[in-house]
Amino acid sequence: MICQTCGEQVDPHGSCYRCGTPAGQPPVWPTVPTHTVTGVGTAACVLVAAVAAADVLVSVIVPLVNRGLARRAMETLDVGPLNAAGLLELSAAALHLALLIAAAVVFIVWMWRAHKNLYAFPGVMPRMRAGWSIGGWFIPLANLVIPALVMNDIAKGSLPWVPMRTRTYPLVGFWWAAFVISSCASGLATSFDNQEAAELPMELAGPGDFQRYVDYYGSTVGRYLIGTVVLSAAAVLAIILILRISRAQTARIARGYQLGRVTYAPGTPPPGPAAPAAAPETPAPGPGTPAGGPGTPS
Repeated sequence: MICQTCGEQVDPHGSCYRCGTPAGQPPVWPTVPTHTVTGVGTAACVLVAAVAAADVLVSVIVPLVNRGLARRAMETLDVGPLNAAGLLELSAAALHLALLIAAAVVFIVWMWRAHKNLYAFPGVMPRMRAGWSIGGWFIPLANLVIPALVMNDIAKGSLPWVPMRTRTYPLVGFWWAAFVISSCASGLATSFDNQEAAELPMELAGPGDFQRYVDYYGSTVGRYLIGTVVLSAAAVLAIILILRISRAQTARIARGYQLGRVTYAPGTPPPGPAAPAAAPETPAPGPGTPAGGPGTPS
């Protein structure tokens, strides 16, 4: 017997060894609502890439520009370039924060939808409930583990080439390790950065005071470099996961739609046009039957 989900040979009395679909079961339960993940997944990819780019801007490009402004201020003994550096740093940080919030919201929405779809896939039994895809990010300490467990459930239940018996999908582990390492590295860098910034002189009396700003902006690049590089790697891995899972779920739901009627959540369009329901035939009026049909009031 052929598995209707991944196309592998399956024991008629067992389940597919790759995707876990029971023999003879459709790719999608017809009565369980499903959610589209393509559009929100694309938006999440764009925002994740934008956050990574903004992190490079804040951690590398802006400090290098500000170092040049601090040198100009030291040469001219003018605080104007330093004020411009402070304004540039504040603007870049605000942009980074706005993109980070937007990316977090869209990514969590995508995770919730992708996890909810697992309940429509026969043979898929996620360990974590869908609510953890949202709440797991906001519980201190637990948020170091729960989001990875949720993403692992989504990957194992969505990707047909990942055997259900596999405990962990490696790509999820690499993504989460890179994300945690980058967060820790950025947190330590921010702590040292704030301490050094607090020691900068507010009253600039001579070239020595301006030189401290030059040194400060120069050291900022080195402090954030590790976190920035690892975060970029985490962003690339996250985008790969989103694209793979979204495509796999969309294809599986589309197959279920072709094999039988699939229920979609309110506001979720099906992957293709549905065949319109046939209108019931009205019998032709016979002898003694009014033209409006049986039971039509005259």
